Amino acid sequence: MSLDLTALLALDPARSQDGDGGIVVPCTHACPVTARSGAPYRILVSWPEGDAPAAGWPVIYLLGSDTFLLATEILRYRAGGGTADSLRPGIIVGIGYPGDSRRILDYTPAPLAGEPTPGQHGADAFLDFVFDDLRPAVEKVLPVDCSAQTFAGHSLGGMLVLLALFRQPDAFQAYLASSPSVWWRGAQLLTMAKNFAAQAATADKPVARLWLSAGEYEQALSPAELAENGPDIAVARKQRDTRFMVDHNREIADALRARRDLRVGFRYFPGETHRTIVPVALLSGLCAAQASTWMPEHDAAGDEG
Repeated sequence: MSLDLTALLALDPARSQDGDGGIVVPCTHACPVTARSGAPYRILVSWPEGDAPAAGWPVIYLLGSDTFLLATEILRYRAGGGTADSLRPGIIVGIGYPGDSRRILDYTPAPLAGEPTPGQHGADAFLDFVFDDLRPAVEKVLPVDCSAQTFAGHSLGGMLVLLALFRQPDAFQAYLASSPSVWWRGAQLLTMAKNFAAQAATADKPVARLWLSAGEYEQALSPAELAENGPDIAVARKQRDTRFMVDHNREIADALRARRDLRVGFRYFPGETHRTIVPVALLSGLCAAQASTWMPEHDAAGDEG
């Protein structure tokens, strides 16, 4: 038999691979959805193979579609592995956009003071869509365990996760906020967290878990940046020095531990940047969301609970 590399050599990286030659991931579905406001979304769904348990599958609502496949494969590889931190097989619902991203509109809150900024402050309307329309639709087509629902996001998405918690703590059983944008509008999120911490609890016992995380090089320049010493290093240094991504996220966690209706954890990841933290924070958060006891054991990555 002769070597045949014809199909491989016909690959053209400049062409979209969504059609012939694209990879099909089993038990996944992508579809367009339009919110009541008329805003279009692209919803990505994955689910386990086989029959669901009697209670249904846990579900993770994930902000953004760029980490959907990552989350799907993390969950599939860690589900039922027989270790102490094995995950339950579950559903992933990625919430993305069919074209240009509208994250700055959808994920940002109304200002506490001052004039609104055009193209921002749509968080309330977006959460209406997630709470009132998207979740019921998912529950109609897939067997969901409504006692095991998680809301997860990174960066601006992490900020929106916290806004959802402040709005309705018992809407989800776990909130995973990876590197939330605590610097937004002069650290407005920190003020909102402290205001929420001072409010009366919704219950006398925890109804939800909050898992916050931040990386070392979100508040310091990384060795690679220092070695490169590029033209933008002064801007990067100023951002790290003034955004307080680690300190303010830790401060939010400390403030929210005052609430009886929450279990709150913060994890600091040495050696991680705002980008590289994504997979490790996601895995850590999923394990924390499903842990039988709170919190996971302290380890070298720096759990604080």
